[in-house]
Amino acid sequence: MKIIGKRVLSYFLGTFTLLLSITLYLFFIDKVGFADGYISEYQLAMKKYFQLTLIPLSLLGIYFFILGNKIKRERKNKIMILSTSLFFSYLLITLIIAKYFYSTLNYGQGG
Repeated sequence: MKIIGKRVLSYFLGTFTLLLSITLYLFFIDKVGFADGYISEYQLAMKKYFQLTLIPLSLLGIYFFILGNKIKRERKNKIMILSTSLFFSYLLITLIIAKYFYSTLNYGQGG
């Protein structure tokens, strides 16, 4: 792959990662709190979880932008493969834990 293609891939992954962290934050805001002020087990767990998840995900997105600009050509292949695999494994772990919280904790569904 040419160096321009790797740079575009870095910028794409950086943009995607930052947009994903914004989307997860908006999902978190949507799921936390009811009008009556009740905080469920799910909301308490997700608050801590999203605080620990969104910061590294945002830093990884910024890292992809830096990677597109600064890394030398001969090392870019290995670093791109490592960074991309780190991103997808982090994303998979994040989604698995969120699904586990949703399926096991009381999230105020009632009935």
